[in-house]
Amino acid sequence: MPENTNENDGAASSDGEGQSSEEAAGAEQNQPSELELAKRRQAGADKARDAAIAERDALQARLDAALSAKPPKKDDDGAGTVDIEAVKRELRAEFEAELANKTKAQEAKFLDAQFPEARKRFPEVTDPVKLTELETLFGEAPKPVGNNAAKGSGQKNIEDMTSKELQAYMKGLDPSTLGLRS
Repeated sequence: MPENTNENDGAASSDGEGQSSEEAAGAEQNQPSELELAKRRQAGADKARDAAIAERDALQARLDAALSAKPPKKDDDGAGTVDIEAVKRELRAEFEAELANKTKAQEAKFLDAQFPEARKRFPEVTDPVKLTELETLFGEAPKPVGNNAAKGSGQKNIEDMTSKELQAYMKGLDPSTLGLRS
């Protein structure tokens, strides 16, 4: 049978590449035209623009809310500027208050160690003179240096004497007991 050369009959016709005209028409229909591609690109650009506008509007609303929540300045001559000197004064005041609190805490710690009984009974007192008086009233009685309370009121042991007491003791001794000739 001879090959059909009629172009109206697309079922039996073929082009030179071995593809029927129906297949070629279907392939052409699957590939979008230049106009359709441009429309798709424009639709994507429109979506991106709309998203950017929505994001801008949301950020502007947040900024407006933040600015309206901020208290207005008393002197509104430099609207939107920061007074650096005021910030410095505020930071200095905070630093000095913190330093004063730390200093008071250190002093209280020192006084607690030095006057434990007086500070237990009167923690509000910070004067060292008053604390000394209170410590003598309420604290333990201080033991005198060089005095052994267990021995009684007799003569001191030579090892417990101060240098002045030892010299006075030696002056009262007979020189012959020291091995000296007089």
